[in-house]
Amino acid sequence: MLRFVCKETERDLTNDELRGLFPEELNLLEGKTFENPVIFLTENSRVFLKSDKEEEKPVSIDIDYELNYHSKTFKETSINKQPLYKAFGLPKGEWVDDLTAGLLGDSLLIYSMGLNIRAYERHIVPQIMITNALKNTALLDPTRFHFFPKGASYLLDEDLTGRTLYFDPMFEDPNHKTAPKKEMRIFRSVVTVDLDAEELLEKLIAKRPRRIVVKRPMKSRVLGRKPSHSIEGKSTRYDVYL
Repeated sequence: MLRFVCKETERDLTNDELRGLFPEELNLLEGKTFENPVIFLTENSRVFLKSDKEEEKPVSIDIDYELNYHSKTFKETSINKQPLYKAFGLPKGEWVDDLTAGLLGDSLLIYSMGLNIRAYERHIVPQIMITNALKNTALLDPTRFHFFPKGASYLLDEDLTGRTLYFDPMFEDPNHKTAPKKEMRIFRSVVTVDLDAEELLEKLIAKRPRRIVVKRPMKSRVLGRKPSHSIEGKSTRYDVYL
């Protein structure tokens, strides 16, 4: 069951109110069913994912905040030194397909590096959050950022020659014990693990794109076959498949 609850009055929004305030988000719900309860808190034109723990604040995507943060960071630190930028091996202005957009954390980081983004997401909860966030940004250039509320498997029917793919699946790894951040813990409580991650990676490799960059925790095992090479950061490893 999915509910939209007014943050101020704590009452459920009616269908008429939803159609008036969140028509694009409501359209995403057509034909969808939910095994676990999901509550979105609403405030003006924004939605927040409510935690299953009362003491935790709800989670939202604030695109302009993220872009301002990255802009400040890259004024002090060279983009060329970023492990993720090295993993892509692309000049600014090129396109990257982010196959697992999630809460847009990496999508907005990649965008802030000067690359253009096609973001894909298959889970309905982040689809709603992303759609809402895109309506509430003043800084994101829509000609450089395209969102598709579809999973990575959608690309298996396309010609991927020359394209660069970024893949960060939610995949349980018994060798990786670090607890997730609050935002990701709440996110994982409503979004299932990507059990098909290894199978999907193999199918994407078979499509022969320019390269695939797979994000992994530093100490986690390789997802599927051995990569061509890896770029390591402080806590993250980027496995590159050429």
